[in-house]
Amino acid sequence: MTTDRISRQDARRNAIIQAARACFRDKGLHGTSMADIAREAQLGPGQIYRCFQNKDAIVEAIIKVIISARVEHMLAVNHDLVRKADEFTRSLAGIAAFDSRDDALLLEISAEATRNPRIAQLVVEADLNLFEQGCAMLKARYPHLDTIQVNALSEVMAVLTEGTLLRRHVRPHRPIDAQCLQSNYLAILHTLFPDTQSNNTRKKD
Repeated sequence: MTTDRISRQDARRNAIIQAARACFRDKGLHGTSMADIAREAQLGPGQIYRCFQNKDAIVEAIIKVIISARVEHMLAVNHDLVRKADEFTRSLAGIAAFDSRDDALLLEISAEATRNPRIAQLVVEADLNLFEQGCAMLKARYPHLDTIQVNALSEVMAVLTEGTLLRRHVRPHRPIDAQCLQSNYLAILHTLFPDTQSNNTRKKD
């Protein structure tokens, strides 16, 4: 297979993925057909099936794209607690680091997972991927923590992150003091991740 042909196939797959994301946001996973995706992508149904066996395969590709972007972002933040607190605050204020449409799409995928065992498996695998990446980062940053502590901290961070994203979509649009909110987030993060190594160094000095 030539490089040009591979590039065309990759471009077509990406076009299908983007079309499916748009359809899933508008109609939901359950209400979207392969024909809908083909129309949105301006491709024939046969071209869709040559790239993806079924709709679940497209959902799997979408999950991988979103999770990959979030892992890259997690690595970029690199345990900057001030930046993380700011992102939590901005998310609730409607100015998120991630595309809010992807937040809604992930909620839609999670809802579909309650009805579709294959989607449920994909969601579990994606969550495990993020969890393992988070644990690896924490272990590198805090090598003195044992596995039990690292796992617990990763779960708490998942609750903070996913809870914040959910609140963004369901809470009433009432005024909220961003500075106060950020201070509270930062206090929580500093409690979870005290720089014990720096503290020990200062004590020795």
